[in-house]
Amino acid sequence: MSLEESSSPCPKCGMLFERGAKECRACGIVFMKFNRTKNGAVVNGSNRLELLWQDLLVKFEDLSRHKEFVQKCKEENNLVYASQKYRMFLEADPHNEIAVKMRDHIVSTVTATFMQLKSEAPESRPHSKTIYWVLFMIFLSIAAVVILFGILSSTKPSP
Repeated sequence: MSLEESSSPCPKCGMLFERGAKECRACGIVFMKFNRTKNGAVVNGSNRLELLWQDLLVKFEDLSRHKEFVQKCKEENNLVYASQKYRMFLEADPHNEIAVKMRDHIVSTVTATFMQLKSEAPESRPHSKTIYWVLFMIFLSIAAVVILFGILSSTKPSP
């Protein structure tokens, strides 16, 4: 078995580690913590997002890579994937300032998007003008029926 087949890149720093290792010798990340998710569900990203994430891990301190990754996730309507990646990273390294900043950025982006959609949503109650128009038409219809009934009853021949 070759070295490539018996090793994997660290998900945080990219340094090769031997399969079965519990932590990275270069950055100290504990692999079990990094790969764990709270409910076992994993959100998949497109190949493009996965490549951006792997590229970002190589130079984790480069904030522009993080912003590009989150922007591309937003464009693909997959901010959940970005959130999952940063959450998993923070489980392994809870005090990483960049990961905390990006997690907070994702939360604020989702919140702003939700608030914008909420403000653009049509109101659940009908407009008052519509109600008045419907009531006017009902009243007009009843009045027409009453007038018509009055006209018809006054034109009846008497016995």
